[in-house]
Amino acid sequence: MLLLACASTTAFARKHDILEKSVWYRALECYETSNLPKVLDREDFERKVNEGELVSLAGIAAIHRDLPPWRACVIPVTRDYVVGLEHRFKRRFGRKFPIDSAARTVDVQKALILRNPNAAPAHGPLASTHLTGAAIDIGYKDLTRAERAWLETELSRDKRAGFIQAVRELTQACYHVTVFPSKWKPHRHARKKQSRHR
Repeated sequence: MLLLACASTTAFARKHDILEKSVWYRALECYETSNLPKVLDREDFERKVNEGELVSLAGIAAIHRDLPPWRACVIPVTRDYVVGLEHRFKRRFGRKFPIDSAARTVDVQKALILRNPNAAPAHGPLASTHLTGAAIDIGYKDLTRAERAWLETELSRDKRAGFIQAVRELTQACYHVTVFPSKWKPHRHARKKQSRHR
């Protein structure tokens, strides 16, 4: 059923505003990250950081003041994606885009649900991909129209290529982006290989 939902999402994306929420968008990102372990609690979070399973975004992106420093972490493949996107953004606009949210523990997600009824579940097959460290939220409230247009073009391109899931969240004023390790890693490896042979 989840696989069928993914096919429906892909077909929808090709015909519509690709950053608009489709009914199946969460099914696709959960399917693509289903093999990634969830961050259970603060102790588990810190263990994953110590073992390199989660890495910090500090110094790479502009971290929102409401995001605690200890939570400004993602899995390495997501940081790799953010580094490239942030580099291109800064080269064009002279500043970094803001990260409003990154990895979360189950307890953090449960607390969020109490404040935001639209938040993804903390458990089950459609649990938030923030629990895996594969997702980030890029805040767009303080971005200029040109900056938003550029980001939406970049995210839409990578979403069409199948590297990420990206959705424009209206209530939270952010772009919710989940990087798919099984799709992004081979792409990055191929690009690096091409670069070495130029």
